[in-house]
Amino acid sequence: MFHFTKEEKTILFLVAVVCATGAILHYALRRYPAMRDAISWMDQDAIYPKLDINTASFEDLVRLPYLGEYTARRRERSIDRYPPC
Repeated sequence: MFHFTKEEKTILFLVAVVCATGAILHYALRRYPAMRDAISWMDQDAIYPKLDINTASFEDLVRLPYLGEYTARRRERSIDRYPPC
């Protein structure tokens, strides 16, 4: 028979959990369409707007979530130093 180490058993367990979670989510999304609508609502542009980084202004970059003034200023300096082609 097969003899697995503790690490191999852990990996096999995690793979089984991931597969089971995927199967459950797949079933739930097909059975309950409202869940799909809720997930697609989270992906809307109103929550995370799409923005072209090369043409965005400083104010546009600061308004993006998880991007602060420091990063926006660094981007401005790099555009001044190395303009896009």
